[in-house]
Amino acid sequence: MTGIQRSWSRRIVFFILLLIEPNLLFAWHPSNSKKLDIQLTPEIGEVFDDNVTYTKDKEWDLITELALGLGIKHEGRRHKLDFLGRDKQQFFARNSRLNNNSQDARLDFLYDVTDRDHIALRDRFAHFEDPRSFEESFGRPSGRFAYTQNQAGAEYTRDLGERFSTALRYDNHLNFVSGGGSDSYVHKAGADFNFFKSSATLFSLLYEFTYAKFEKAQSAKIHTAAARARRYLTKQLYVESKAGIDIIDSFSNDKFVRPLFSVSLDGDLDKTTHARLLFETSTSTNPFTMDIFEYLQASASLRREFTKRLSGEVSGFYGHGRYREFDIKDNYWGASAGLAYQFPNDFQVKLSYTFSAVESNAGIREYTKNVVGLKLLRVF
Repeated sequence: MTGIQRSWSRRIVFFILLLIEPNLLFAWHPSNSKKLDIQLTPEIGEVFDDNVTYTKDKEWDLITELALGLGIKHEGRRHKLDFLGRDKQQFFARNSRLNNNSQDARLDFLYDVTDRDHIALRDRFAHFEDPRSFEESFGRPSGRFAYTQNQAGAEYTRDLGERFSTALRYDNHLNFVSGGGSDSYVHKAGADFNFFKSSATLFSLLYEFTYAKFEKAQSAKIHTAAARARRYLTKQLYVESKAGIDIIDSFSNDKFVRPLFSVSLDGDLDKTTHARLLFETSTSTNPFTMDIFEYLQASASLRREFTKRLSGEVSGFYGHGRYREFDIKDNYWGASAGLAYQFPNDFQVKLSYTFSAVESNAGIREYTKNVVGLKLLRVF
């Protein structure tokens, strides 16, 4: 696929979601409709970035950002639909060659076929040059390049009684990387069997098959089998653990087995505080490198409403990863903090700071980065 084809493809997908999805809202008879919410969010911001190139050779810039977001929620007797789309333009004061436009869209649809049968459809589309999270930065090659991804999925759940349920799911990922990168796609299919010991305790058996292939190259396959337990400490706070194995057939036809494990805490500590803790070790394919990525990562975030109008958030991330065939080892650190103030007229001001750093045995991948942002937005 050529660069022009990629450019048109991502715009077509984005605007189809923007244009068609609102029409879907009115596909149901009005008598089934309980709630329709539409939000339009214009945003303007100024960002200082001391490393816009994501390399050791730092180059700083002041970036003006203009963005427009559209959110639509619709709820009926048997369905829920949630859509969020955003288009952002960046203008670089010192490096106009880096001016760019990015888009992202999220669509979730839930439908209760019967009281026991449920369908969930989801789609995630993104086109961007800057990673949007620590998780997206971890394992990513250095340098600045455009990346387009669409992740679509479907899940069918059947309640077998008060204590048992089963689920079947399928996901498809399309990845397009500019700057000489290879395009790739991923198919995932899986099944879950759930046992509700009580309203507060859930046990699950999981299986997933992953097939990943880069354009004009070999494929990799991963069979994942795991057990999961979730315990609700309160109605809004739970702890979850998962353990199992990955059986891997790599891009080079090397076959091996790796353990996987994760434990997390997620939810509201009280009416004004939300916390999330995660530790995970696992194996996966990666959209940027035709290799198996073995990793360990830990993250934490805390969000608190200090007053009715003032809120704040802090987060931290650490990851250690290794590309098995290339023997590339990365250590990644990240930390962020932010404040938001809501004015009475629906205007909101956000101030944020983000630090990230990569250490690697491949020196070309190393960099440090500091970003300070000030944004003004309004929700209509």
